Amino acid sequence: MSNVSFWWLTARASGVVGYILITASMVAGVFLHSRLMQRMASPIARMEWHKMLAVLGLALVALHGVALYMDSFISFSWFNLLVPMPGPYRALWVGFGIVAMWLMILVSVTAGMRKHFKASTWKGIHFASYAVFFSATLHGLMSGTDSALPWMLGIYIASTALVVGVASRRFLSGPNAPLKRRRAARKPVHVENVPAPAPVHVDLPPLPPLDHSGDTQVWDAPVGVTER
Repeated sequence: MSNVSFWWLTARASGVVGYILITASMVAGVFLHSRLMQRMASPIARMEWHKMLAVLGLALVALHGVALYMDSFISFSWFNLLVPMPGPYRALWVGFGIVAMWLMILVSVTAGMRKHFKASTWKGIHFASYAVFFSATLHGLMSGTDSALPWMLGIYIASTALVVGVASRRFLSGPNAPLKRRRAARKPVHVENVPAPAPVHVDLPPLPPLDHSGDTQVWDAPVGVTER
């Protein structure tokens, strides 16, 4: 243990903690509008928790890259850590981590710029969070030195199950599920299935008989003829 570099330990620890924070941020984002969270905290507090977890996750990812660059166990250059291309160690799976990092920066930067985008555009960018998570999972599983350890496998399995579960709730269930709204919008309306309105019967009282005894006959003069 004494032969292990400080930077190598920092790289491993920051990678694991950063992955947990990314998972927590995604789960918090999905549950922002849930009834349970609405009872527990105000809208501002819920949004601040979501942002804080995302920013901390991004900070740990940055520390992970710095530690890999500083460590001499594997000679990573800044170019190897910023561009997904052939490198000194498992280039394909390290590339997934680099893609996850850039997508995470994109989502974090645009998160507070909602008023500058169309709603559909902003949501499309924000949904890239799922690509961040699954790219980070592949990166950790296939290039992490602790991936074969039972506790690390447990973190990957639990995190994946949690994100898949909340994503299913977000897209498939609940009154605001996007897929459910799209299906309802595409569903044709059959006119023949709409019940006809029931007839309305109104009972009116009988009218009293007319009294003609006081009537006097009045003759109207023809048009153009003046009475004398």
